[in-house]
Amino acid sequence: MNVFDRSINFDALFKFSHISASTQEHLKRVYGSFALCMLLAAVGAYVNVVTHLFQVRRGGVCPPLGVLGLL
Repeated sequence: MNVFDRSINFDALFKFSHISASTQEHLKRVYGSFALCMLLAAVGAYVNVVTHLFQVRRGGVCPPLGVLGLL
């Protein structure tokens, strides 16, 4: 059986009627928070690249503050 010759039922991919309403609401919250975390991580990476704030060699402020915070 060739894997690439199978047809995909796209209607079944977007059919969520078999999932209860409470589970659907929970999944919306989970994936919403995941999307927000990914957005914040991307913004943090961009800020790091642009400002070089977290580089220790150039005298960054955040690594020493982070170490103190973890202590």
